[in-house]
This record gives sequence, structure tokens and C-alpha cells, in this order.
Amino acid sequence: MKYTHPKYNLIINANGGYRVLEKLGFKPEQDEEKTKKKEEQKEKFKQFIASHPLIDKICPICNQPFQTRNPKVRTNTRKCGQQLRRKEGR
Repeated sequence: MKYTHPKYNLIINANGGYRVLEKLGFKPEQDEEKTKKKEEQKEKFKQFIASHPLIDKICPICNQPFQTRNPKVRTNTRKCGQQLRRKEGR
């Protein structure tokens, strides 16, 4: 497995001794690749959500206007949502 250090331009190939290398500040290359992929996926998801237009709605429980990007949302707070579900008998 390859280990890299964030401060230095070092790459170490090692089969064992990962605890010692991690204490010295080295990190496995695979972990860095996984974190980069996760961050890219998060950014893509944020862009996807931001691309949806805002929808103006009115809460049926408290009659207050609110904005949402999700068309399935019917209430603006959890409390109102709980009251609506109790009212509908779910």
C-alpha cells in the first residue's frame, strides 16, 4: 500500500507498519482518493439541488408562506408536519 505525507513529497510503499506511518503523519493514498471522490459527489449534489427553482408554498397548519426546492414538502416545520400527519390519521 502506498503512503503519502501532506507536507513532504514522499511516497512510501509498505506492506506493514501502518500504525507507525500514521503516527508520523503519513496517510494511505486510497483514503485520500476516497475522500476526494466523496467531496466531489457532495459538490455535485449541492449543484444539483441548487439548480432546482424555489417553490412558494403555504403551510396548511400554520398558514405561513415558505419556500422549498422539494415539490413533495407540504409543511415548513417538523411540528406542523407531525400535526398534519395526526390530522390525516397516518
